[in-house]
Amino acid sequence: MNIAVLDLETSMKPILHPWQKGSFLSTIGLQSYLDNGTQEYKDWVYYHGEVVVKPSDEKNILFALQEELDKVDMIVGHNLKFDLNWIKSKNINITGKELWDTMLVEFMLSGQNKEELPLAEQDLTNCCIRHNLPTKTDVVKTYWDAGVNTDQIPLRILLPYQKNDVLITAQLFKSQYRQAKAQENLFKLMRVRNYCLHSLTEIELNGMSFDRGKAEMWVDKFTKEAETTDAELKTYFGRDDINLDSGPELSAGLYGGKIKRTRYLPLVYTRNVTIKEPYKLTYKSGKKKGLTVTKFKNRTLRELTCKKRKDIYEVPIKGVGFDPPDNAETAVDGVFQTNKDVLKNLKCSRSGGTTAALKRRCLDLLVHRSKISKFISTFVGSKDGTGIFYHVDNNIDGKPHPNYNQTIAATGRMTSSGDMNGQNASRSKEDEDGFTNPHKSTFISRRDNGLVLVIDLSQLEWRVAAWLAQDSIAMQEIWDDVDCHADNAIKFFGDIKYRQDAKIMTFRLLYGGSAYAFWIDPKMPDFSKTRWNEIVRAYSMKYRGITAWQERNIQKVPLNKGLLHSPTGRIYKIPMEPHKKYPNTMIYKDTCIKNYPVQGTATGDIVPLAMNLMDDKMNETPEKFISTDWMGQVHDSMIFDTMPHEVKLTAFTGIQVFETLPSVISDLWQVDFNLPMTGEAEWGPNYGDMTHSVKHVGGEWILKVK
Repeated sequence: MNIAVLDLETSMKPILHPWQKGSFLSTIGLQSYLDNGTQEYKDWVYYHGEVVVKPSDEKNILFALQEELDKVDMIVGHNLKFDLNWIKSKNINITGKELWDTMLVEFMLSGQNKEELPLAEQDLTNCCIRHNLPTKTDVVKTYWDAGVNTDQIPLRILLPYQKNDVLITAQLFKSQYRQAKAQENLFKLMRVRNYCLHSLTEIELNGMSFDRGKAEMWVDKFTKEAETTDAELKTYFGRDDINLDSGPELSAGLYGGKIKRTRYLPLVYTRNVTIKEPYKLTYKSGKKKGLTVTKFKNRTLRELTCKKRKDIYEVPIKGVGFDPPDNAETAVDGVFQTNKDVLKNLKCSRSGGTTAALKRRCLDLLVHRSKISKFISTFVGSKDGTGIFYHVDNNIDGKPHPNYNQTIAATGRMTSSGDMNGQNASRSKEDEDGFTNPHKSTFISRRDNGLVLVIDLSQLEWRVAAWLAQDSIAMQEIWDDVDCHADNAIKFFGDIKYRQDAKIMTFRLLYGGSAYAFWIDPKMPDFSKTRWNEIVRAYSMKYRGITAWQERNIQKVPLNKGLLHSPTGRIYKIPMEPHKKYPNTMIYKDTCIKNYPVQGTATGDIVPLAMNLMDDKMNETPEKFISTDWMGQVHDSMIFDTMPHEVKLTAFTGIQVFETLPSVISDLWQVDFNLPMTGEAEWGPNYGDMTHSVKHVGGEWILKVK
């Protein structure tokens, strides 16, 4: 296999991504290892204060880089996603290349163990230390820490530093490759996850176009609503200075209590003051005889003075008169929880000198306030230098760009972080309070008359759980296309109206939930503890295959020194916790044993595989998808920016990719994935307003207009 190890030096943090104003690519380092035995290192200076680089020189550098990459089958790098974003921004084509991110691979080799390899220690140096390899120098970091940008660091220092990074990354790759190759299925999974960098970099580089005017309109509307809401709430609490964003102060306003305030009081005290007091002296002898002069002598006086003294005092508040809910105490005495779920379940009885209607009004305002405040902070930011608006203003293309992380979640799934969190957009459907969050509706196609397409894998985690456990009941329900949540609502809760609660219970039990937890959860039906025990017991009997599989894993982990293996080869290192009855005894966390293999296999392994298959399909016939681009990835969904003439083909292709997953999984990892998979696609003028949908049922495409 022909391999190239790549490393780029760019502008320093925080201005370092190709879409940011003021960012730049400085130098490129590339080590090639070819099958014919050739090993060659090349570097290029793309932008630097010591070198005059003309536009024609830049083109020649990129042509040379493309020529070198065309020779290889695999590109290796540490935190390779960052480097790929840069070279793709310069129109370097790496379609179909194998990729190997040594940071991602090291995280997977560690079993996604954040204690063994936390995010702060995933740099090249620490990964090399784990393999007993030479480490990089910090000479360039010293310049960065001193505020010297990359283009001003002397090339005699910068270029050797970069070459050293490339060469030790190559050594790290060789060590990882040997270690991973010995674990066949894990090695295959690593190739899947690394190949997914193709689509992830497309998503990050494309960004998510959004309607700035619409977002500003909603921010302005919600800001005014928040001001009037706060004013009304403060009248109920009886204090204009109460901080509604403070949990302890809101607790006092709702249930009664005390709030802390600071004041400055005069502190009067006496002190000694030394002054110089003048007096007359007449010389009686010598040369100065008869001369009178002024002299000074020190005199100590007692002086009365004053200064400010900081005084923190408590102000009692009667509160609106709510009774604190059970199990809502916090670590601070007299302070109770005030989160949205607690608020929605407070009893609005006439007590504490307040009417039930006023209490209901107070709760409605607080719940609504939390929703609109989240929207405002998402776009405006909670402090300077944060929020989507800030980052859009500092990006070249005027778009927010999500950042995807592959080395954070212990399950191995992808996460997203930063002000543009690609996996945390609020639901756009009307909630139980009649509120529709407009967050998603602000994200649009970058093309005139374009569409946003979302393709979802149906019931992914439930299908994976049924398959891993080989639960005959769950599997038969999937084959028969039974709505198991509706069926369970009727069987266990007595009414189909509890379908959503039955769905919540299903996944919580998959991830370690208990009857007691459902009983104390104010969001779940208000059943007795006995009835909850009966429901959970009946549920466990129905899906006894899943229950037995979970118990086998719980027994297996201690015998395997805390390790749990999945059919896809992934290794999970299960964390420990103190035993509830015997705090001095450490045990492996049951919830993680139940959660990791289901969530990890579903969204950590299968979703990236589906993204790879979709990306390859689009690249096979690029002329058919010329107006379709990757836009996002959310858990079990793929999001595209497309046009009306391509939307159906893209939707059909995505669902067909999902349907091939069982056979691809079976062939790739030599397992029998004996359950079907499918999906549903929705599209509309923006991410929030899905006007059309399509499913593939019984060999027929069912299109709906909403």
